[in-house]
Amino acid sequence: MALYCAASQQIAAQLLPPKPWVGIDRKRGAALPTLVDGRLPRDSGEIALGRLTKRELGADTGDHVTAPAKDGTPVRLEVVGTVILPGLGTYPGSDKTSLGEGAVVTTDELYKLGPNLHRDDFVVKFSDTATARQRQAVLTRAQDIAQSVDPEGFGAEGVQRPSDIVAYDHVRSTPLILALVLAVLASATVAHALVSAVRRRRRDLALLATLGLTRRQISSTVAWQSTTVGVLSLVIGVPLGIIGGRWAWGLLADDLGTLSEPKVPILAIVVGIPVVLLLCNAVAYIPGRIAARMKPGVVLRSE
Repeated sequence: MALYCAASQQIAAQLLPPKPWVGIDRKRGAALPTLVDGRLPRDSGEIALGRLTKRELGADTGDHVTAPAKDGTPVRLEVVGTVILPGLGTYPGSDKTSLGEGAVVTTDELYKLGPNLHRDDFVVKFSDTATARQRQAVLTRAQDIAQSVDPEGFGAEGVQRPSDIVAYDHVRSTPLILALVLAVLASATVAHALVSAVRRRRRDLALLATLGLTRRQISSTVAWQSTTVGVLSLVIGVPLGIIGGRWAWGLLADDLGTLSEPKVPILAIVVGIPVVLLLCNAVAYIPGRIAARMKPGVVLRSE
């Protein structure tokens, strides 16, 4: 657990553009901001910046920036790292931190630079393996503590997500809907291609039937054609999808100012491969039945 103190962006007037600052009180086992590079401030005169703030200032780790103290005296701060900040300062009228925007200093340094806003946030970091029930139990416990300490000025809130994450969460279903539409279009395209192939190659199929192929074998021929299309699509599409997805996510993460840590959905790929092949064979059922029911004599006479 760590103590965060959100301060007004006015204390950073000489850091252009001005951004909200956060003071951290390092404790053992503290839930501290995520580091991209460098380290967190340990002493006075040190500062860590969000990636977007760093970019806007043209600063890098090891550089120095200047901010005014409460009396107007310029204070020189060394940039010691790049951080990703949670969405703190969510009360009305406050200056809010976000994934790539904001600055981190020690609590003592924060109060030297700006007024004490009497805003202390105790942040709890959940384990990745924590269940929803366990998280709710912690929040309930925190609420009980808040009520016993200061019912009027101290309360417990749920998981606080940066506004950028919340905004993208609202369109989470859009890629799934788009993928479903593309799957339907791909299935229709394969079905149309198979029907067209059966019509163009009906003479060849009639010759195969004359040579002794059964209806089942002719239907299997169409199914194998569809399966071949599916296999080639997987061989080309899966690697290109992984590469393109990692590239697109890298651009999005860089734009948000957060870490780019793309994860390849191995389970989805493993499950998706047989599903695609089954779908190809299902699409080939009707064209295969059409090919199997052709009468070789009629087809050859017409040709």
